Amino acid sequence: MPTPTDPATETEPLYWEEQSHAYVITGYDLAASVLRDNSLWSSDPGNVLGAGLRSSTPYLRSAIVLRDPPDHTRMRSRMAPAFSSRVVERLRPRVAAIVDTALDGLESGDEADIIADISTVVPPSVIAELFDIGVDGALLILEQSPRLVRWMELRPTPADIQSTIDAEAALAAFLTPILQARRTEPGDDFLSALVAAEGLSIDEVLTTCFIILAAGGESTGKLIGNATLAILREPEQIPALLADPARAVEELLRMQGTSKRLIRIAPEDRKIAGHVVPKGHIVYIDVLAANQDLRRAADADRMDLSREPLGHITMGVGPHYCLGAGLARVIASETLERLFTRFPKMRLLDPDPQWKPSTTFRALRALPVSLRG
Repeated sequence: MPTPTDPATETEPLYWEEQSHAYVITGYDLAASVLRDNSLWSSDPGNVLGAGLRSSTPYLRSAIVLRDPPDHTRMRSRMAPAFSSRVVERLRPRVAAIVDTALDGLESGDEADIIADISTVVPPSVIAELFDIGVDGALLILEQSPRLVRWMELRPTPADIQSTIDAEAALAAFLTPILQARRTEPGDDFLSALVAAEGLSIDEVLTTCFIILAAGGESTGKLIGNATLAILREPEQIPALLADPARAVEELLRMQGTSKRLIRIAPEDRKIAGHVVPKGHIVYIDVLAANQDLRRAADADRMDLSREPLGHITMGVGPHYCLGAGLARVIASETLERLFTRFPKMRLLDPDPQWKPSTTFRALRALPVSLRG
């Protein structure tokens, strides 16, 4: 591992982290420039010296998020139409209905766990609707999605990888015959649009489905939990949420996003902010620190749901910008607006809930609330 001859200082937009023997980017502009440039920085773990566990899953090792051009460019161009704003907006009424059904289930009680009752239920149900795979599909997604994302830890263990492999196998066994059927008899649904895309194999479509479950399902659910906690800690911001949910969600993505770190790899020696990252080594991007970089605004570290969007890297920047960002925004805005409209007196029962241990995600174990004050 390299040791910097000229360590970064506290005033620079990056620092040297001895524990991981890597530079960590904390500045927004520097982070955005690295994320934008596929020609200088790689997303492929095959470019890491000694790459191991992360690249050992049958499907996700070839996911679009881990590919560089030209493969990334080819796959993204084929997939983009299935993620269009038209497709997402057409789904909005069903998202609203799914949220309302979940909230209906809370009406008979005075208390709830936002994580167990809402954030782990709504996104998988929406994705099952998007895929048009019925109740059995929704239940399978609910069961397997948490296992699917364990490969995303920065240093996944053999147990993490095996959990992901098992989840891939269960989901592939369910989805493969559906995909094959829709290739021959397409419907008006997301999976039919994906399998109809020229140049995508069934395995690539399956991998895309898995990424949607990980990013669109798991990450969006975690965002709903994080956002609810933040709003209940500052209930004076509820009117701003209800006045403009879409704008509020942008601020919540910036301040309460679920990704702790993004990774980029130096395929050759790279100079960054006056420091050298040797070939085959990683730089980490601290998402929350970059989003709250005070170089951008004097109050960038303060949540303000009424502010004009300040911009963030929560969903990536540039070529790897999340294809499912529109769907995630719809799920989050519809859920939070309806939750706080239905239960305006909701309050925290535990002011300091526990977070799940993870190197990758900011996610709550539970969020117990009183629904009626």
